[in-house]
Amino acid sequence: TANNHSCDRGNQGVKRTVRVLDSLGIKHTGTFKNKLERNKSNLLILTKKNINIGLLNYTYGTNGLFPSFPVLVNFIDTTIISKDLFEAKKYNLDKIIVMLHWGEEYQNIPSIDQLKLKDFLFKEGVDVIIGSHPHVLQPIQYYEETDTTKERLIAYSLGNFVSNQRDTGRDGGGILEITFLKIN
Repeated sequence: TANNHSCDRGNQGVKRTVRVLDSLGIKHTGTFKNKLERNKSNLLILTKKNINIGLLNYTYGTNGLFPSFPVLVNFIDTTIISKDLFEAKKYNLDKIIVMLHWGEEYQNIPSIDQLKLKDFLFKEGVDVIIGSHPHVLQPIQYYEETDTTKERLIAYSLGNFVSNQRDTGRDGGGILEITFLKIN
């Protein structure tokens, strides 16, 4: 839920979003009613068939509308992200996915900032990065390290899935399906 529109309706909008998602049983991360809630649910862990996936979510900003105490939104800050990843690694996760709301609108290629943050996140142990915000598709890249069994995947931007933007390039998007196989 961390994106540039998270604070469009102020603190009450953030709280209502969290409340509605909770009432519907929809798992979420990225925005929080308070610090206690962030401490409890910042790392979203999904488990299926003995595979544990950790998800974290951050945004570049909120269009100049900032949350006020006690509401929190996860902003892209490498110091905080590094701390969050350190904590996540304590859970013996099989994969870590970071979802980022980032990049330059309407640009089909990743920005320098996206490339730098990708390098930082992969160095910190992130396995998959899924991006949003540019409103257009950006590259998806898969990396397999030859000297280890480490695989990494990045989707810089999946474009628009649902929007009222009809210009060429903005009138569609992608769905990313990832299958994880755990071999004991």
